[in-house]
Amino acid sequence: MRMYSSGWQASNAKRELAVIKAGAIRWRCFSFASVFKIPGLPYYLPHAQGAVDACIKHKIPIMFDSGVFGYRSYKLSLLKQKKDLSKLVSEDQFIQLYVDYIKKNGHLYDWFVTVDLDKVAEDIYNRHCKLEAMGIRPTPVFHGDDSAAEYLRRYHDLGHTLVCAGTATGRSGQKMQKHYLDEIFNLAEKFGMRLHGLALTSPFVMLGWNWWSVDSSSWSRAAGYGSIFVFDENTHRMSTYHISDRSTKGEVAKMNPALVERVREQVEAEGYDFDIMRQIDGEDAFVLRHIWNGKQMLKLTDYATKLHGEKSGNWNFLI
Repeated sequence: MRMYSSGWQASNAKRELAVIKAGAIRWRCFSFASVFKIPGLPYYLPHAQGAVDACIKHKIPIMFDSGVFGYRSYKLSLLKQKKDLSKLVSEDQFIQLYVDYIKKNGHLYDWFVTVDLDKVAEDIYNRHCKLEAMGIRPTPVFHGDDSAAEYLRRYHDLGHTLVCAGTATGRSGQKMQKHYLDEIFNLAEKFGMRLHGLALTSPFVMLGWNWWSVDSSSWSRAAGYGSIFVFDENTHRMSTYHISDRSTKGEVAKMNPALVERVREQVEAEGYDFDIMRQIDGEDAFVLRHIWNGKQMLKLTDYATKLHGEKSGNWNFLI
């Protein structure tokens, strides 16, 4: 199983290189909206290209996201606030910019994702076919709002062997999500296809089903708020600890001193400086939390790979 680490808006060549050299990422995900200045969107990050270049130089495979989630969310926000949309590119312009970019740069990436401007299966499929007609071949996306059998078959007929699956639209609760994942994995096996989980990196999901790959930005978001992950193979849990030496707006609860010491012991047993890691400010602390969280996510990934290698098919032992 591959775990494409996404996010980390503050990354640059130096920070990316530090994480790469520490062995904290093996695969990476970057967004079109962050590396290309799209008119009207506020997500362009001038230093992100340095991080991309560092990964390419050090042969870190990259999954390239279309950035459409940011476009869709920002446009909806403008509409709700009744603000002017004239500076924002249209959907057709967005698609053309993405196609032009992929034609020029697509060979640099492991693979790249289709433009799912909404979560309606029929619309995504039709738009995907348009992209192929424009000369690129992105990986399809299915969000579970319609017949999985119908759309996986369609993408199979187009010759695709990998499909991205998002959280099932309109299916709330773990039981409904389990039914959805069981369904698409059974169909994928039937069609000889592999599945990628879009932002689906909870232990329940990664250990429960045999994904080809997944992606997540949680490792970076937690690090940015002064938190670290700890994966426990015995309980199959990924715990989050807010270790910052000061309170932050996103903090839910302060750890008690006994828990702080237990986390300190575990961190220092693996050769890390806990006092540095706790600092909310400072380059070393910021990067160190990313390194730690990246390695914890890889522990989960390796454990999932081992389990699925020992037993093929769906892993539903957590239910």
